[in-house]
Amino acid sequence: MKEHAFLLLGTYAHEAPYHPLDPVEDILRAIFGDLGELIVTDKVEELRNASQYDCVISFLDIWDREIGDAEAEALDLYVKKGGALLVLHNGICIAKNEKLKELIGGSFVSHPEQEILKYTFTQHRITEEISPFELKEEPYQFDLCDGPRTLLMNYRYRDELYPAAWCREVGKGRVVYLSPGHTAEQFKQPEYGKLIRNSLLWCLKAQKSCGIVPFTVKDNEIYYLLIRQTNDVVCFPKGHVEENETERETALRECMEETNIKAEILDGFRDEMAYYMSDCDKYKQVIHFVGRIDSFDYKKQDEEISQIRLCKYEEALSCFQYQNLKDLLAKADAFLAIYSGV
Repeated sequence: MKEHAFLLLGTYAHEAPYHPLDPVEDILRAIFGDLGELIVTDKVEELRNASQYDCVISFLDIWDREIGDAEAEALDLYVKKGGALLVLHNGICIAKNEKLKELIGGSFVSHPEQEILKYTFTQHRITEEISPFELKEEPYQFDLCDGPRTLLMNYRYRDELYPAAWCREVGKGRVVYLSPGHTAEQFKQPEYGKLIRNSLLWCLKAQKSCGIVPFTVKDNEIYYLLIRQTNDVVCFPKGHVEENETERETALRECMEETNIKAEILDGFRDEMAYYMSDCDKYKQVIHFVGRIDSFDYKKQDEEISQIRLCKYEEALSCFQYQNLKDLLAKADAFLAIYSGV
């Protein structure tokens, strides 16, 4: 089994009629790279080995033939047993196979000529904190199946709204379809890149936590609030997202629960880190905001926190055991250096 690897299926330029993988591959590597190894192939037969991967990503461009029954059966079974499937733009060509159409939740029908499309979102964990964006894109239109799905994104064409992305749970697994992606330029759009990454993490059932980098200003100097957990790890206040809770609501609640200090989140900063946790065999996504605190009248959550302290930047930096937290502090400090009003 390939450990923490994702299978990207695409079609290279010499065989792709419309959407070659070549110019897109490196962009997708950048989006997914730190989460696991990206195994790239144009061999459809590799779908028979889907169970060896943590996620299958389809960017195939094979409109002249159907996926074989053996490959379709393997992918369908993989998802229903708990696997993850992410389908991008032309990757929906695999839905020419009826079993995979049912798995994805629909199939491609046609598209008018490219034009500037504005994409808007519904409320979902995948779309949270992503801003609407515009792309010159093919207005893909679909034959949707009757099964349950959650709409993620729409576009407007000729005064009508059309579905542009959706997600669904099938058996124990998860599927996401995202329609933008006609050329490499679409994948370079920052908000779309975040949407792709969030979709992968949702498919992987990543645990999600949110927190705050709390700061205050004393004598024109910035001080950061750090907590030391009972396991001796130094970090910022954070915790798991509860049902129907937004990222910001989680971050504010966790800061209050762990320190009894109310914070005010500043707009313009949102940091994401994601990684695999070998001790529990799960992926984790952690979101941090920057938040101002006006009081240090704290009361620590004794069952989780052993110490709370305020530190200037250099001292705070030396307290962290993990490089990703040092990097987070550096980014927050750079943000505050140019933020108006601090």
